[in-house]
Amino acid sequence: MKLYTEEQVREALKAGFRLAMETDGGFDDWRELFINALTPIELPSDEEVKKEMEYDEFDPYDVAYFGGISYMRNKLQGGNNEQQ
Repeated sequence: MKLYTEEQVREALKAGFRLAMETDGGFDDWRELFINALTPIELPSDEEVKKEMEYDEFDPYDVAYFGGISYMRNKLQGGNNEQQ
């Protein structure tokens, strides 16, 4: 999944409309111009997070932080991860 900020979407829309006005392409061409104008926000994998924070599976603080990071990343990706 790719995520974009509101500002990135607004800028891409402006660029896409500008390019669509300059070209005589159809909807598919315009859609590709719009998508190519966006720069996605890449979310880190579990392995990348653990490496960056020097994760220690026996440290309760690390386990708690990692759990929070994983929870938020899953929420951003559209997951329904309510704890029961």
